[in-house]
Amino acid sequence: MSFSDSLPVTHSVPGPNGGELLFGIPCLEDNLAWGLADTDGGVLLVDVPEAAPVDRFLRENNLRLERVLITHGHRDHTGGLHALLRSHPADVWAHPRLGLKDATAIPADGGVFTWKDYEIRVMDTSGHSDCDTSFYLPGPALCFCGDTVFAGGCGRLFAGPPARMWASLLRLRALPDNTLLCVGHDYALENYRFGSRTFPDMPVFRETLKTVEAEADAGRIFAPVTVGGQSRSNPMLMADHPETAAALGMTGAPPEEIFAEIRSRRSAG
Repeated sequence: MSFSDSLPVTHSVPGPNGGELLFGIPCLEDNLAWGLADTDGGVLLVDVPEAAPVDRFLRENNLRLERVLITHGHRDHTGGLHALLRSHPADVWAHPRLGLKDATAIPADGGVFTWKDYEIRVMDTSGHSDCDTSFYLPGPALCFCGDTVFAGGCGRLFAGPPARMWASLLRLRALPDNTLLCVGHDYALENYRFGSRTFPDMPVFRETLKTVEAEADAGRIFAPVTVGGQSRSNPMLMADHPETAAALGMTGAPPEEIFAEIRSRRSAG
């Protein structure tokens, strides 16, 4: 079964006006476009890897696109934006350094803006690219984190030293445990297979892999994931755990060096 045949992710989340809909739409080979729909059918969308699946989901569910947020400028997160806007006009908000035409500039790191009754906090979580933004909504406990962190892994380090990405991961890990991380790609199978191979004496990775495999067999995507769950089962977020360091023969090494080693091994396959 191809990724595009996977079922969209849907969750009911608490909102200012009752239960509202969080959804993740499979796009391209493994991307996810995330959205939050309020009880009136208005939608806040995060990233547009391609237009057609998003357009179809909005039409089938009688939803109205109102605003688009962009986490970073890679083509697999913005490639469908302009085509989607032709059929679903909406405001676009993004970091000014991305240079997106007619986009409203988001506040700087630590700033806050709103969509309807939702507070949205801006977090600079760069390291995958030179300009990564995570959007944290404390009300419904959601964080749209782009390619900074994935289920069981994190993005490749295209910008800066490993310490930069490690600092970004720590910022996300510090969010409340119940926060749902809405990740930009579904790499859960590959990531937990890697974790199981690399840390054979840490059963959490094998146990999580079984759950991920069951979800995949049922055509479901293993997302979103919670901050608390990932803090205890994502090797990239566990570089400061003694057992992780010991498994790599790096006891006593700084966490950012341990993280760099884990990320390097993941990149190598």
